[in-house]
Amino acid sequence: MPDSYSDIEIRIVQACTIAQGQKKPNISALARQFNVPYQRLRARIHGRANLSSRPISTKTLDDSQEKALIRWIRQLDNLYSPPTAGMIEQSANQILQRNITDGQSRTVDKNWVYRFIKRLPEEFKLIQQKPKDKKRLDAEDIGVLQHWYDCLEAFIKNIPPKNIYNFDETGFQLGQGKTQKVVTTMPLRAARGNPSKEVGELISAIECIAADGFTLPPYFIFKGTYHLERWYDADIPEEYRISLSPKGYTTDKISFDWIQHFHRHTKHRISTKKEVRLLFFDGHESHLTYEFLQFCGLHYIIPYCFPPHTTHLVQPLDGQPFQVYKHFYRKRNNELAQRGAEMDDKSDFLKEIHSIRTMTFKQRTIRDAFEKRGLYPLDSEKVMKSLREALETAPELEIITTPSPPPSSSSPPSTIRGLRRSISKAQSFINNSPELDQSFVRRLDRVFQSSLETTELAAQLKDDLQQHLRYRKPQDRRKSQKRVKYHGPLTVYDAKRRIADRTEVERLQGLRQIRKTGALEYDKPPQPTNTGDLPSTEAGQVDREGPRLPYWIDTQGDVV
Repeated sequence: MPDSYSDIEIRIVQACTIAQGQKKPNISALARQFNVPYQRLRARIHGRANLSSRPISTKTLDDSQEKALIRWIRQLDNLYSPPTAGMIEQSANQILQRNITDGQSRTVDKNWVYRFIKRLPEEFKLIQQKPKDKKRLDAEDIGVLQHWYDCLEAFIKNIPPKNIYNFDETGFQLGQGKTQKVVTTMPLRAARGNPSKEVGELISAIECIAADGFTLPPYFIFKGTYHLERWYDADIPEEYRISLSPKGYTTDKISFDWIQHFHRHTKHRISTKKEVRLLFFDGHESHLTYEFLQFCGLHYIIPYCFPPHTTHLVQPLDGQPFQVYKHFYRKRNNELAQRGAEMDDKSDFLKEIHSIRTMTFKQRTIRDAFEKRGLYPLDSEKVMKSLREALETAPELEIITTPSPPPSSSSPPSTIRGLRRSISKAQSFINNSPELDQSFVRRLDRVFQSSLETTELAAQLKDDLQQHLRYRKPQDRRKSQKRVKYHGPLTVYDAKRRIADRTEVERLQGLRQIRKTGALEYDKPPQPTNTGDLPSTEAGQVDREGPRLPYWIDTQGDVV
């Protein structure tokens, strides 16, 4: 049976006692004599304490850093903006970044923030802002659904997953946030809500996914009658397509344009023109027009409708993808609102939506959505079993994402490190000066701790202010109202090409105007001019790099 740690420590103490009486102790011989590890004995002889006598250092943040973080939470709470758990975690990571001493980046673990919230004073409460209850349909016809799956089996058995698609329309309200939990000392005040819009302008998005994880470029429907140039200022993919509608909803014309958009972006995924593509969608009347169905028939697209009032059960997009989509969209609105900005314009929406879609439509998320609805692989029991058991619980929101890198601090980290070094030197001097009054030493220690807390808090508030200013848009900036001279649907590429053409035409018109103005000026009769007033470089020569003048110079250098 191996010796216990305490038994080895007893022998190490005995070996250290002998080593202290020797001028140059032979550590290897002592380790063999007392049967102890050489490295541990060597470290103990050179002054390292054993584990039981070392100070506990398991806390991620030290006391002064945690106190500074609590003061920051209290300050945000007093400013009617209580922080979320995510904001507290981000601030803790920023504190660690500012205190890097060994060049290695450190972050708190994923559960640290919740352990920290439990350690907060009792006055702080973790509450949920504006809870909302979801209502679901309470009646499903099991026989209709089973028959639908039975009919589907004949169509889908020979179709590969790359040719199985589902499209649907969803809506976003500009500026609308989501429920979130915040840490506050005033729960009644904070429970009134976070600063986000309840009702903003509606933007419709038509999304399409395939059973192999493919995502079609989105098709957005804006309320309005003309395109504005500022919508296309953002760095968004050129294949995005934008259409206009008087009410912001899909129409027969828009649905027909979308099916052509679908064909353009999926025809490269089929090997022959007659290879079948299966397209799932709801039974909206705009998807069942003659033009829509005729186009599907001409291009070997099989339109397959879901039974009425069952899309929440069998449609892949209605499950996890759209839940995650709106989760990230509303979360982004919350983040902007916390920083004093808003997503209150279509150009803001287009600027943010690309990153939101990237986080939402991951291949694993899409494949899981088809599998959970029993569409691929085909398995009606995925849905029918839950209906038979009368379980009408909503599907759990499983956000699939990769951990983000630790946020970098925008404040100079040398300031806090320098303060800690100075305090460390001062404490070393105090420890080596036993003649100092102990009450004075205690007061000085309190000053040191207060300085650390204040410096951490100031650095964190500086970070918050910089983020606030970065997100905040200038209030006095007038938004451009220049229109794109086209009223139909446009891809981002086509819109930017039209804007570039219009800009080039205006540039050429400006050049012609400048030339015309210059010609009128040169047509004026020359005025008598004294050559002595001309800028010169050498005697008898006029500097020709100077401004244009109402006269000309001949080859002999004479002014005419």
